[in-house]
Amino acid sequence: MKSIIAALRRNLQPHLDVVVNGRPLSLLLDTGAMITMISRSSWKRLGKPQLQDSDTVISAANGSKIPTDGRFEADFMLRKSDDRQHSGRGFVMSTKSLTFSAGNGFRRYQTSSIHCSST
Repeated sequence: MKSIIAALRRNLQPHLDVVVNGRPLSLLLDTGAMITMISRSSWKRLGKPQLQDSDTVISAANGSKIPTDGRFEADFMLRKSDDRQHSGRGFVMSTKSLTFSAGNGFRRYQTSSIHCSST
C-alpha cells in the first residue's frame, strides 16, 4: 500500500505486483475500471490459458468499445497475501498497449488472493 501512495505522490501510474497462475505480472491499478483486463502478450506469458467466448461489451471511459479475445479462469494472488480468495473475471484484450489493469474491486483485496471465474 505504501508503494501505491508513493507512486501517486510522484504522479506515476500506481502498479501492484501480482502473481497470476503462478507467474508474476505488474498490475496497473485502475480504480475506475469495473473489470480486470490483461493484454494478449501477458496472456501468452501466462501460458495461454484457454479462452471462453464472452458476450460482455467493454467500453472505455470515453465510450469507445474495447475488443476482447475472450475470458479465462485464473488464480490471482497479490504479494503479501493473507490467503483469502474472492471471485472475479479476467478478460484478455486484443490490443498490445495494456499490461494489466485491475478494476476497482481490487482495492478492497489489496492483501488477499483473488480467484477469477469464467462464470
